[in-house]
Amino acid sequence: MTTRRIVTSFKVMALALGALVFGTGTAVPAEDKESKSLNGTWQVVSQSTNGKEDAIPKEGGDMVTLNNGKYTIKEGDKDVCKGTFKLDSTKTPMSIDKTMTEGDDKGKTTLGIYQLTGDEVKVSWSRTGETDRPAGFEAKSYRVTTLKRIKT
Repeated sequence: MTTRRIVTSFKVMALALGALVFGTGTAVPAEDKESKSLNGTWQVVSQSTNGKEDAIPKEGGDMVTLNNGKYTIKEGDKDVCKGTFKLDSTKTPMSIDKTMTEGDDKGKTTLGIYQLTGDEVKVSWSRTGETDRPAGFEAKSYRVTTLKRIKT
């Protein structure tokens, strides 16, 4: 197990213990800490839509920048979508809601679930505007995306 994973494991345990012992009145919400743990630049390494694998360029797919509950998706040098996201790490599976603030789907929300493992995050999305959240990461979900953290 890498040092980073050990530190992340201890952070998760500390958050859980803090919530149990001290309650949630003055503590920093788990969502804020989880959002901060996702801060950085991520590259799409695989994606499937409606159960079919999407083509990802050899040099890598879209870049996604996450920063304190906000995101930007870039295709090359072009911003194609911006918005906000909210996490709930207390649910199983952990949930994510993203709301587009720019782009074709401005003002619309997409429901998803996510799984963070080291420097990789996997997200399963419903269709934008649907009210049912995906239950798993199976190919039958509308879109399943795996991103890898870009180390700077």
